[in-house]
Amino acid sequence: MRNNLLYSILNVVFNAIVPILVFPYIARVLGVEALGKYNFYASAQSYLLLISSFGVSIYGVKELGKINDSFLKRKSIYSELISINLITCLICSIFIFYIAFFSKYNNDWKIILIFGTSLFSSVIGPDWYFIATENQKYLLLRNIFFKILFVFCVFIFIKDPSDLLIYVVITIIGTYGTSVFNFFVIKKEIDIRFVFGKKLYRHIKPLFGIFLIEVLLRFLGLGDVVLLGRLKGDISVGFYSMALKVILLSISVMNITATTLLPRASYYLSNNQESNFKLLTKYTISTLFTISGLFFLIIYWNADLIILILGGKDFAPSVDVLKMLSITLLFIPIINTLVFQVLYAKNRVKMLVITYIFALIINIALNIIFVSRFDFKGTAYAFLLTYLILFIIFILNKKEKLLTYFSNNIIKTICSIIMTFSLCYFLVFGLKLNNVIVINMCILLIYFGLLLMFQEETIIKVTHILDLKNKKYD
Repeated sequence: MRNNLLYSILNVVFNAIVPILVFPYIARVLGVEALGKYNFYASAQSYLLLISSFGVSIYGVKELGKINDSFLKRKSIYSELISINLITCLICSIFIFYIAFFSKYNNDWKIILIFGTSLFSSVIGPDWYFIATENQKYLLLRNIFFKILFVFCVFIFIKDPSDLLIYVVITIIGTYGTSVFNFFVIKKEIDIRFVFGKKLYRHIKPLFGIFLIEVLLRFLGLGDVVLLGRLKGDISVGFYSMALKVILLSISVMNITATTLLPRASYYLSNNQESNFKLLTKYTISTLFTISGLFFLIIYWNADLIILILGGKDFAPSVDVLKMLSITLLFIPIINTLVFQVLYAKNRVKMLVITYIFALIINIALNIIFVSRFDFKGTAYAFLLTYLILFIIFILNKKEKLLTYFSNNIIKTICSIIMTFSLCYFLVFGLKLNNVIVINMCILLIYFGLLLMFQEETIIKVTHILDLKNKKYD
C-alpha cells in the first residue's frame, strides 16, 4: 500500500516536471497565437473528457477495489463500465463532428477531430484499472517512457508556429500509446468484452452521482475565474490564475492519496473491516496534513520567488494572492480525502452532491460581494472562505462522525506549523533575513525538528525506517 502511494506521488510529480521542461520551448517556438489556440482546444477537450467519462474512472476504482480477489466479478464489472464509456464517447463524438464542420470553428476542423479522438483512449485501456488493482508501479514506469518520448518528439519535430498541428498529433499519439500499452496488459489479466443491455442499467444511478460530484468540483474553481473575468476583465484573471495554478498543482500532488487508497478503503468496507478502514483513514489524514503543512510553509515564504520564476515581474500582484491561497493547502487535501476515501467509499453520494451545490452557491455569492471591492484578491478571499466553510460543514456533520478519523497527531502538526511560521516571520521581518536558501533551510530544520520533538507519528515512522536501513548497511 505504501509503495503504491509513493509510486502515485512520483507519477504526479513527473507529470508536473515535463510541462515545466517543455513549455518554455513550446511558448517561444509556437508563439502566442498558436499556443493560445492549442490551450483553447485542450481546455475544451478536458471538459469533454469529463462528460464522456461519466464518472467511470472513480466509480470503477471503487467497485473493482471491493472485489480485487474475484476474477469473474472483476471481468464483468470492467466490461460493463468500458461499454458505458464507449456509449458516452460516441454521444460526445456527435457534438465534436458538429463543432468541427458546422460551427464558426470549422477552420480548425483537423485540430478539433484529432483532439476529439482522445476521448476513445479511455475505452481502449484506462488508467483507473491499474489504480483499482493497486498496480501504480506499472503506471509510473509506463508514464516515464512515454513522457520522455514526448519530450524528444517535441524538440525534434516542433520548429515554428506552423507545426501546431504536429504538436497536437504528438500529444494525442502519446495518449493513445499509453492506452494501447494498458490494453495489452489488461488483456493478459482479464478477457475484455463489450456488453450492452440491461446489465448496464445497475451502474447508471451511482455513475450519475459521482459524475455530478466531479462536475461540481470542476465548476467550483471555474466559477471564480468566470465571474472575475466578467466583473473585472482579463488582466485580473491573469493575476489570479497565475497564483491558482501553483495551488492546484500542489493540491493535485496531495490529492493522489485519496484515489490511490480508495480501492483499499472500499475493500475494507465491503468486507466489514471497519477497524482497518478507520486506521487507514487516520494514517492517511495524519500523513497528508504533515505534508500539507510543509507545502504551505514553503509556498508562503517563497511566493515572490515562485511568481517571479513563472511569470516575471509583471505578475508581482499575484504574490499576495498566492500567499493567501496557500492557506487552503492545509484543508483542501483533507476535504478531498474525506470526500473520496471516506464518504464516497461509504456511498454518501446524495449528501456530497447537496453539500457541493451549497458550496457553489456560497462561492458565487462571496465572489459577487468581494470582487467588486477587492478585485482579483476578492476572488482569492472567496476561494479561501468557500473551502473553509466546506471543511467546517464536513467536520460538524454529527451523522458521519468524521472527527473520529483525526488522530492526536493533527494537534502536534498544527503546533509545529504555527511555531515554524512564527519563527520564519521573526527571521524575515525581525532580523530582515532575505536569503532564500537560508530561509528554506530554516523552514525544514525547524518544522521537522518540532515534529520530532513532539513525537509526531509519521515522522517517527520515517526515522524508524531509516534507522533499519542504516543498520542493514552497518
